[in-house]
Amino acid sequence: MKKILIAEDDAVIARIYQGLLRREGFETEVAADGHLAIESLEKSRPDLVLLDLMLPKRNGVQVLKHIRSLAI
Repeated sequence: MKKILIAEDDAVIARIYQGLLRREGFETEVAADGHLAIESLEKSRPDLVLLDLMLPKRNGVQVLKHIRSLAI
């Protein structure tokens, strides 16, 4: 099963994405801030990341730089 990380601080939007993607057969995980997104990326490598650019603690650009440093 393909895994998708949803990095989104708006709980309503994250729930909508999560519900739609789960119905289509994807495993999903939600990170409510940039720090949690990075922690999740270090634990397991998702197949796709839906990344909000305006996140608390670490913004989306910082998370993207971290993803690129992992050489996925």
